[in-house]
Amino acid sequence: MTTVFNPFFLGQSDAWKHHINDGRNVGSDPIHRESQDAIGQWERDIDELEKYGFTREELALFKEQFRVHHDLMIRRSESVAVPVQALLDEAPMLRERMSEIFGRTDLVKAVPIQDTREIDELDGRLYVTIRELNAAVRRAIRAGRLTRQPPYYRFNHLRKAPRPTPTPPEG
Repeated sequence: MTTVFNPFFLGQSDAWKHHINDGRNVGSDPIHRESQDAIGQWERDIDELEKYGFTREELALFKEQFRVHHDLMIRRSESVAVPVQALLDEAPMLRERMSEIFGRTDLVKAVPIQDTREIDELDGRLYVTIRELNAAVRRAIRAGRLTRQPPYYRFNHLRKAPRPTPTPPEG
């Protein structure tokens, strides 16, 4: 796989390791959807958000990070599909067995590979920016400057599934 120039990936920089760790804890698809929501809300409320440090320049940077994130997600899914298809073409028995296990072999092509460090960092950067944006909006709401209510300015796609109800021990 070839390395793509990414102006947001700082590689070995200790200062951004927390973004990589944050990115490992959120999925690329949900953070992508959260970013889409955040861009629309940010653009709508830009005049008020500038008072809280979320300027047009910051929005432009966030959009560029989002674009790079999107490109990396596309490349990652393409890099998975080609080797899987080659294996399937070479091994009819494997295709038959996988069809039994997964139902359809085209679903196998969509299974993402382990996130790369680069996409983990972008996941983390996007997440942290959205978290800070949401916090700024809560301050603006408390100050009476904005009147947005849920589902605006909260994480809607990263919510954890409810925990199952524990079953009492038998005996």
